[in-house]
Amino acid sequence: MTHSCWLFDCGSISTVPVLAGIPSAFVAIESVDLLCDLLASPAEQVRGSAAIALGYLSYNYEARRQLLIRYLPRLSKETK
Repeated sequence: MTHSCWLFDCGSISTVPVLAGIPSAFVAIESVDLLCDLLASPAEQVRGSAAIALGYLSYNYEARRQLLIRYLPRLSKETK
């Protein structure tokens, strides 16, 4: 699957949880997977912005579920 690269104004992303439907729209276009992939970027600013966006999206039930599905198996292996 090919992903588009989006640029966010970090000053306005803080309004995302307040606006109804915006986090759901981000989840619907599968941005959680894209943002998780960006966490491995060599650029510090890209990693930081992806982490912030995922933090905001984690308040959305579906986004939180996608994050847990993606990272829970890895975390359980590391703790054994």
